[in-house]
Amino acid sequence: MDGPIGQSQRLGNKTLTPN
Repeated sequence: MDGPIGQSQRLGNKTLTPN
């Protein structure tokens, strides 16, 4: 599983998570 940054990028930077 990718980190929070990887997930945010996959969602199109819609949910930018801290860190």
